[in-house]
Amino acid sequence: MSSFPSFVARIVQQTDGSRAEHEDLYEELLTHLEDLKEDKMSNGKSEKEAEEEAMTEFGKESVLGDQIQQAKFPFRREMFLGFVFGSFLWMCALFVHIVVSEQMAVYSLFTIFIGQIAVLVISLNQRFVLRRKLWMNMALLVHLVLFILFGLTGLYTQAMSFHVLFYVLILFNIALIYLTTLSYNASSKEVRTRRYFHSVQLTTGFIIAAFNVTMSFGAMIFVGMNIILLNYALPIVVWALSYVLQAKFLQRTKRAMIISTVITLFVFLFGILPIASLWFEIVPTEIVRFFWPFRP
Repeated sequence: MSSFPSFVARIVQQTDGSRAEHEDLYEELLTHLEDLKEDKMSNGKSEKEAEEEAMTEFGKESVLGDQIQQAKFPFRREMFLGFVFGSFLWMCALFVHIVVSEQMAVYSLFTIFIGQIAVLVISLNQRFVLRRKLWMNMALLVHLVLFILFGLTGLYTQAMSFHVLFYVLILFNIALIYLTTLSYNASSKEVRTRRYFHSVQLTTGFIIAAFNVTMSFGAMIFVGMNIILLNYALPIVVWALSYVLQAKFLQRTKRAMIISTVITLFVFLFGILPIASLWFEIVPTEIVRFFWPFRP
């Protein structure tokens, strides 16, 4: 059995693009390999030897995937590196500023370094075969969460420049998540549908997360670290599960977008309405608490 299909598949999965783009790239690379194999066999090599030499001459999967990705999306890596560098400089500058002005060391700031390393490793990876889009989004999400949680705890300073740069880096982080998710070269109906779907899902998720995180900080003032705070995480978990399931369902039916829109609307209301109602008394508290499994 030929090793070419799995070899080519590992190259293709490292590049961003639609299913049609991946299929075209797969066929193109497979054709090149088959031609190279035929050339080796015409020179007296056995089929197995010809396959092995063709793959060796073709190159390592992770390196080829990275090169194709760079060719399709030039300067993408430089954007990630610039983002990591900016985040690292902000973190170090804020730490030094607090030490000098407040005479205290906020070592928790350096937890952000985990997210920075994750983004750096994925963006520079030429060693391991990865599903680049998935792993890069996970790295960016880890950085975003750590940057918000530990960046906020380090903003003791009144220097406006640190606050402005903090929010600029958050917006840059979110923009990179959108850019990574919506990366397609082609512009077909399928691509437009996927872009619309992911744009709506990501925007819904960020709104739900921002609202619930903000409300949870407000709740902490009154209850401290309490199990009830897990209720604010529940809508985010529901949204994430809904996103994954809808993405898998999207290809199975032509009415997927209509169904997806309805589901997203319910997820959005579930993520916003119960907590908003509890704080602003939009609906009776008893109804709201029905959606809250975690009690103090």
